[in-house]
Amino acid sequence: MWKQSDMESLCYVSGSRCGTSVIQDGDLGQKTITFRCEYDEKFKTHTKVFYRLNEDPVHVLNSSQSSQSSEEKFSLSDSRKDHFTVTIRDISAADGGVYLCGVERYGSDHRPSDQSITHITFIKEIQLNVYGQTSVQVQAYSSKSVFITCKFPQEFKGNKKFIQKDSSQKIFVDGQNQWVRHDKTHMFDDSSEGRLKVFISDLTAADEATYRCGVNISDHDLFTEITLTVNQVDHFPASSNASAIIGESVKLTCNFPEKHDETFTHICKENKEKICESISSSEKKRFEFSAGPAGVFTVSISNVSVRDAGVYWCGAETRDTHLTSVSLTNQHQLTPTSSSGFCLRA
Repeated sequence: MWKQSDMESLCYVSGSRCGTSVIQDGDLGQKTITFRCEYDEKFKTHTKVFYRLNEDPVHVLNSSQSSQSSEEKFSLSDSRKDHFTVTIRDISAADGGVYLCGVERYGSDHRPSDQSITHITFIKEIQLNVYGQTSVQVQAYSSKSVFITCKFPQEFKGNKKFIQKDSSQKIFVDGQNQWVRHDKTHMFDDSSEGRLKVFISDLTAADEATYRCGVNISDHDLFTEITLTVNQVDHFPASSNASAIIGESVKLTCNFPEKHDETFTHICKENKEKICESISSSEKKRFEFSAGPAGVFTVSISNVSVRDAGVYWCGAETRDTHLTSVSLTNQHQLTPTSSSGFCLRA
């Protein structure tokens, strides 16, 4: 009987890892995916094996069989001519990885007739990538805004990104590294980090829907499914005004739902397009968050300067593997002044 050491030692011959090396893509939830493993005619009556690198079990199709039960997670079928196929059912994220196709051969170079020695000749290495959707719940509030950031694998950072509401037509982002507007929805395809930023302002009940934040990959899409809920609430102050003396500190008070008390607090500043963008890392060190009563937190901005003037929004941030969402709840108009007096703006 062959051992794992026999298999691995035969994976590196003539500068090739394991014969032919291919990449195959599958979709999360896909019913089946099939690999084709070609072999020399001299192996047509030999036992076939399918092996996942560094893991058990090994799937074996004995020389007396032409196929296995198709009801199993893994099933093998042999043409008995020049190839065999392997089918994997009910594709999940856990199925991604490196697989090896091989055939048993008997004996050794010095004693080919010795049937007590069994080796495996690997004929193909397959890298299976499983892509698909994740589903995330995002909670936002009427008359407020929401900022959603979708992350994609780095290899797709140059691919076309899109947003889709329910079953309506996909809205593709034309151009990268610039804000593109479609009605109330602003989109920014960040090519440096492989992210799509989506900002939706002035939310109403009509914005409550299931969105797909995705990237186009040849003949299929990779996307995050977002269920956006717009709550009709009136206990968040619409706006407030604050002034600060240049060089000193100012505090902004932010409200958010108590059920968000385990999420991250967030503050952003409106740009010229009225899109609330995150504070730059160089400026962030001047912003300090502190907890207050349930549903309240305070943001202190130190060493205020003229460049800090503007409109700030704060709210609750939630993070997922593929998505970060910020539900903005409070608006603050900040006006720095060089005197000890207050200068408030509506």
